[in-house]
Amino acid sequence: AVGTTIPLNATAAVQFVGGTIAKVEFFSGTTLIATTTTGGAGGVYSANWIGATAGNYAITAKATDDQGQTSISNAASIQVNAPPSITLTSPTSNAIFNAPATVTLTATASSSNNAGSVSKVEFFQGTTLIGTATINVGGVFTASWENVAAGNYSITAKATDNTSQTRTTSSISIQVNAPPVVTITAPANNASFNPGQLIALRATSTTPNTGGTIAKVEFSQGATSIGTATTAVAGVYGFDWINSIGGSYSITAKATDAAGLTAVSTPILLRTNNTPSVAIAYPANGAIVAVGSQINGTATSNNPGATISKVEFFAGAELIGVATEYNGLYYTNLPSNLVGLLSITARSSRSCDGTTMRGSRSRSRSLASGPSAGKVGVMGMYGRPSVRARPSSR
Repeated sequence: AVGTTIPLNATAAVQFVGGTIAKVEFFSGTTLIATTTTGGAGGVYSANWIGATAGNYAITAKATDDQGQTSISNAASIQVNAPPSITLTSPTSNAIFNAPATVTLTATASSSNNAGSVSKVEFFQGTTLIGTATINVGGVFTASWENVAAGNYSITAKATDNTSQTRTTSSISIQVNAPPVVTITAPANNASFNPGQLIALRATSTTPNTGGTIAKVEFSQGATSIGTATTAVAGVYGFDWINSIGGSYSITAKATDAAGLTAVSTPILLRTNNTPSVAIAYPANGAIVAVGSQINGTATSNNPGATISKVEFFAGAELIGVATEYNGLYYTNLPSNLVGLLSITARSSRSCDGTTMRGSRSRSRSLASGPSAGKVGVMGMYGRPSVRARPSSR
């Protein structure tokens, strides 16, 4: 093989008594390649040929005795094999992949030796074997490197021929990109909002890849996209969401970088509160009641974990009473100064997570209020009824 030391041996002896062999010379064709003056046991003269290049050679030995007479051996044919040739064709230098990557490894390899062949091509990342190909199609050897994590790698290919000679390519560098990182920073997990209240969704996102940028951050409720931000302000991507439907929502942020890699944040839970319900239970609509009579109503928060903190009663726009729950009802009394046709409204407020929120629902009743129930008369707002006695007919 090229680069190896080739041992040369020949036997030589004189043909007359007292004579000696002065030297033995070895030739490749007519080129002197080695000389020895020392014989060994059995008249064996040895030398080494260093630096032989690939090719086919006819080697002869020439013995010279102490009288200057010479003799040349028959030629011996030898072949000095060249190592195989190999070129790494894929991946290309400075190629970029997305993790987890599948990298196709391809090399062309051949042998220039008589009856020579390439038995295998091995692919390496640094000193680590990452793939081997023993079958070629038209001199092309292919392997696959799968599930490659993010990082920078140095790739080489090594060919081995049928005489175990090898050759390794120069290394090429590739980069496998990591997905971006995204985190929702606002609102806080388990935050509560009123229907129609603006919800400021905010997230931060970065990419660990050299030269990488974030293309967009998309906010979603479950599987439904609700808004996208393509520009960061002081490193924060934002979208303002107004949701008028009560319920609980799972919010995520999905970041996409310039290479198309994506990452989804840990979800946060938000709650948009339902409007509480309220109704006047007593008196009935259109009823006639005495001044100072009791009125009451019912109220329901309509939200898990929320309670009704108070129910306010109004006569027109005037607040006439504030009630808390007692035995499932909310009570107050009509003020003594209110008489006439009245429009009574009940409005509820609830407490949720330590925050008091006023419901948007109210219920009204029209009724007449007078100084004594059962009196007959015409009632005007804030006026007393008038009663006229009639004499009996005789």
